[in-house]
Amino acid sequence: CDVDGAVEPLVRSTTIDEPFFVYDPATRTEQADLDGPGVLMLGVDILPAELPREASAHFAQALLPFLDALATPGAPLSAELSAATIAEAGALAPAY
Repeated sequence: CDVDGAVEPLVRSTTIDEPFFVYDPATRTEQADLDGPGVLMLGVDILPAELPREASAHFAQALLPFLDALATPGAPLSAELSAATIAEAGALAPAY
């Protein structure tokens, strides 16, 4: 969990028992009620520890072929990564 890092609305970490909160950027407030205005945030520090080891190993192997493109700014993305991209360089992808 990267509190006050790259994802600005992530203002605190959460727990497994209460994994979500809603952050309202207009008022810069957070609330536990998931029905209010804002962005739903998840910031569980120990979330990887909640996954079985086999699932983590499988995910790592599936992600490995894409790491070079993900780590290189401006690198062309595969069809899979392009389809999964929501925003890039400060703008929403055409599908969004």
